[in-house]
Amino acid sequence: MRRRRCRSRACWSSSARRACATVVESYAGPDDVHYFTNAVTEVVLGNGASLDHYTVQGESTAAYLTAATHVIAGTDANYRSNAAALGGAFIRDERS
Repeated sequence: MRRRRCRSRACWSSSARRACATVVESYAGPDDVHYFTNAVTEVVLGNGASLDHYTVQGESTAAYLTAATHVIAGTDANYRSNAAALGGAFIRDERS
């Protein structure tokens, strides 16, 4: 019998004026389980703030992942995003 799972997760990050931060977001799961992950990340950057956002996706070959990242940036704010997809049966990652 196959085990199936579904998980949802939300992450929220906010930074004050002229703040600087680095966030590493990662996904992984067991190889023997079919599962679906629905992840939402929201980032709010204050004026002049800076965020480096790294996503490492190492899901099993039986996994399905949909992810969305939404960014609201103040004046002169910097958002840098880097992603590495290393597995999964189906992976979709949207950034706006």
